[in-house]
Amino acid sequence: MGYAPQDGDDAVKQRVGGGGLGQGGAHISGTARGHAVHESGVALALPSRRSLAERRVMLDCIGMARILRVMSPDGHQPALGRSGRRLGVRVAPTSLADITPDSAGKVGPGGGGMSVAPRLEDLPMHRVPVRFRRIVPDARGNDGDRIWGHGDGAFVACSVAHGLVLRPDEKRSGHGFVEPESTVPLQRYEEDLAATAREWSIDEPRVD
Repeated sequence: MGYAPQDGDDAVKQRVGGGGLGQGGAHISGTARGHAVHESGVALALPSRRSLAERRVMLDCIGMARILRVMSPDGHQPALGRSGRRLGVRVAPTSLADITPDSAGKVGPGGGGMSVAPRLEDLPMHRVPVRFRRIVPDARGNDGDRIWGHGDGAFVACSVAHGLVLRPDEKRSGHGFVEPESTVPLQRYEEDLAATAREWSIDEPRVD
């Protein structure tokens, strides 16, 4: 996926193109344009519509961001679909749409996406299964749903999976969006989300 040069990119090129230091002095080497590889071997994508500051944060992230989402199960993985309770997004003009494609049917970073949270307490109370009321008193979600987790990194602007990045919500603490890393057709974005299905695992607290 391409990376369109923007103002201030020289600073990024110095850190990506010829290698540099990330958070904690970790080495970051350059690869294809718009990507970098942390010494851990994790490929970090730099979305073309992000600010220079945001792209520097993405260079510094280590591993995949840890995210939580309440979803219905389909065997040993979350069910797929355009629903707030599945691995997917609600697409406009559907009510409560998560994302709105442009006139060409494309979506991109900064335009919304699948909602996620960093902690159980940050999940929407109407989604958290009722069985967790001992821990979350206002929980009132469907008891047939499960809390799923993905990744183990910090909840910061960072890679989530191939073609996907996390954008923490600037207006709402404890909330974020899994967005496409670049402008792509809606179908491609939905396919990238679906491709993560086997990477999610149930991440629920013990309720005695």
